[in-house]
Amino acid sequence: GDGSFYNGNFIEIAGLEDSDTDEFDEHIVVHEWFHYFQDEIFRSDNIGGAHGLTSFLDPRTAYSEGSANAWSGFILDDPIYKDSFGVGQVSTFQFNMESNAISLDGFYIENSIQEIVYDLLDSEDDGVDNFTLPLKSFIDTLLSNVYLSQTSLTSIYSLREALEVTSPETSAVVDTLYSTEDIQGDGFFAEGETNGGGFDFSLPIYQQLTVGAAPIEICSDNNVGEFNRLENRQWLRVNIEDSGFYTISMTRGPANTNWNASIDSDPDFRIFSQGRSVGVGFSGVSNSEVNTVQLFEGEHIIDAYDFFNIDINFNGGISTGGLTCFNISITEDG
Repeated sequence: GDGSFYNGNFIEIAGLEDSDTDEFDEHIVVHEWFHYFQDEIFRSDNIGGAHGLTSFLDPRTAYSEGSANAWSGFILDDPIYKDSFGVGQVSTFQFNMESNAISLDGFYIENSIQEIVYDLLDSEDDGVDNFTLPLKSFIDTLLSNVYLSQTSLTSIYSLREALEVTSPETSAVVDTLYSTEDIQGDGFFAEGETNGGGFDFSLPIYQQLTVGAAPIEICSDNNVGEFNRLENRQWLRVNIEDSGFYTISMTRGPANTNWNASIDSDPDFRIFSQGRSVGVGFSGVSNSEVNTVQLFEGEHIIDAYDFFNIDINFNGGISTGGLTCFNISITEDG
C-alpha cells in the first residue's frame, strides 16, 4: 500500500484493495519496469522520490520519470496513461501524452520530458512531431558509449547529445521538440539554458569549480518542495588533472546570501564520476562540511545541498530548511 516503485533491487507494485491497485494499471507496471531497464541495462542517475506531471523536479528525476511514462505509452501502444484507485477501485487519474494540456514547460517538468520522448518514438505525425525514431535506434542510443560514459548526470540533455552521435538525422526534429518544450540549453551540461522556472538559483544547471581557486557561492532552497525538487541541490563540474587526495570545503557564514546566525544548516555533498558515487561529505556538523576524498584523473560532478532541504523522506514527511547559501572550494592535498 505504499506506492509503486523500483528501488534499485526490485520492483514493488501497490495492491491495496480500496486504496491503490496498481497491479491492474498496465502503464504503471511498464513505467516501473522501465526504471529497472534503465538502471540495469542503460544508465540512470535518478534519485527517485515523489513526483507529478507539473512538479518542479531535479533534472535527473524529471528525465527518468518522463521517459518511463513515454515508454509505457509506446510499448502498450496507448498514449493515455491510466491509474485506478480509491474505494472499489472506481476512481481514475489519467492523462494523454499526445496532448499538451499542461502549460508548464522545461527541463525540470516531467510532462515536457514525456512529450519529447513519446513524440520521438510514436508513429503519429502531429504538430512538430513528423519523425519516428525506430525502437532499436532509441535503445542503441541509450547503450552507446557516449551516453553511458558521459561525465554529466543523466538528464534530457543527455538524450539529445547521444542522439547527435548515434542518429544524427534526428538533429533538426529533436531541436524543434526541445524548443517547443522551452528547453534551450546546449550540450550535456545545458550551457546557455534560459528557462529556470523563474527561480533565482536554478540556473546555471552546472557551475564550474576549479581546484585551488577561490571559493564560489552556491545556494540550496526548498521553494517548490524537498528531496528531489528544483533548487534543492546545486551541481558543480570539477576537473581533476592529477589523481590524488582532495579536500572539499562547504561552509556558511556572515558573508553568505540570506545569512541568519540563529538558523542552522547542514551542508552535505556527494561526488560523482560518470554517475558513480566516489566520495561524500555527510558529517552533520552545523554550517560546515569539510572532507578529504581520493579522486582520479577526469571530470567529476559535485552534488551539493543543505540536508534540511532534502530530508522530507527521512523526517516523517515534515518539511524543514529554506534558502541557505554556502562557499564551496576544492584543494589538492600535499
